[in-house]
Amino acid sequence: MLPDGFDRLTSLTSLEMRYCELVDVPDPILRLTALTDLDLSGNEMHWLPAALGRLPLETLDVSHNPMEDPPPDVVDAGSAAVLAYLRGEPDPRTH
Repeated sequence: MLPDGFDRLTSLTSLEMRYCELVDVPDPILRLTALTDLDLSGNEMHWLPAALGRLPLETLDVSHNPMEDPPPDVVDAGSAAVLAYLRGEPDPRTH
């Protein structure tokens, strides 16, 4: 799906991959160490890898996916809740 060498775009800070029929997060994305904004909405993903939580993401949109993990209520709560879930941090909705 992604071109060869995509993970060498180490300065990339924003990426939109909406409605690309993705079933999982492509591994090269997990190596984009400067990525702060990621839009994966409208795909076919059921789960997110924990490694996504190690990126310096400030926003992560995974809406309109048949998500199981994180649970739909976390996804529906928005980017901050999803990132907290992936990072093992307290749910921002409870603070």
